Amino acid sequence: MILVTLCSAGAVAVYFVHRIDYVLDLEGIQLSDSTYSDLLHLQIQFLIGIISLMSLVVLFLVFNRRYATYLNYEAKMDALTGALSRKIFSRCAAVCWRSSIPAGRRRDTS
Repeated sequence: MILVTLCSAGAVAVYFVHRIDYVLDLEGIQLSDSTYSDLLHLQIQFLIGIISLMSLVVLFLVFNRRYATYLNYEAKMDALTGALSRKIFSRCAAVCWRSSIPAGRRRDTS
């Protein structure tokens, strides 16, 4: 996946440099080979910077999700005993109780 992203970034950089060269040629401005090379390097550096920022955003989202999962777990557990809290235990027990009664014998209590 990373290789595809880097190849795509390189293709986009080359495309934009060619596009800039084309537009400048239309205006009558000719780029030297060294200027063209510098422009290509700047474009690649810009794209690598964008990829780096996107990687940081993805990393932040992963850590944020892990922390939210941890907080959800902590909210269900009793801090002193490490067991399920009374409210969560009651919910789980009710679900297990309802699933253990055969369908024909259930009364709708809700």
